Amino acid sequence: MQEQLPIRLRIIAGQWRRRVLEAPALPGVRPTADRLRETLFNWLMPVISGARCCDGFAGTGILGLEALSRGAASCCFVDASSDAIRSIANHLLSLSASERAHCQTSRFEQMTLPEKSIDVLFLDPPFGGDLLEKTLQHVHESACLSDKAMVYVEYDAANRPQLPTGWSWYRDAKTKRVGYGLVVHHHFS
Repeated sequence: MQEQLPIRLRIIAGQWRRRVLEAPALPGVRPTADRLRETLFNWLMPVISGARCCDGFAGTGILGLEALSRGAASCCFVDASSDAIRSIANHLLSLSASERAHCQTSRFEQMTLPEKSIDVLFLDPPFGGDLLEKTLQHVHESACLSDKAMVYVEYDAANRPQLPTGWSWYRDAKTKRVGYGLVVHHHFS
């Protein structure tokens, strides 16, 4: 069996602008494309500085790393793959950012989440099935989001997720294959 080449990641802006990192090519991991991340972080620009973030299906960790580069106060990286978490932890060490981050090997949709602990949540689970919808419901029931929290979701463009009761789309867009957007819960005003 041929070993896959590592995935090359580029941090777009902020403290580590243009920094290139390599992550292992793991099954089911598809890093958010540069163009989508640029749009996302333009949307988040007013709220990312000082935000407490969580990268719920971290994979390569590029969303949380980009948030830290742009001034987020902290980021919790969660992924079911210990290889993914080990790679992210190594990136954090190389960027001297370990004190602003926490890495956890776990299934995000099954975690106990502290109340009102997250300002910006990134959810980019594997496509297919209803994992994103189940995760959004879990987040809703856990009350882990701060009152002004925003949740980024990325999904198969042909399968837009149903949001929990009291949630709405704040911003959204799509490419041919990928839908993405920010959703907010009913506390947002």
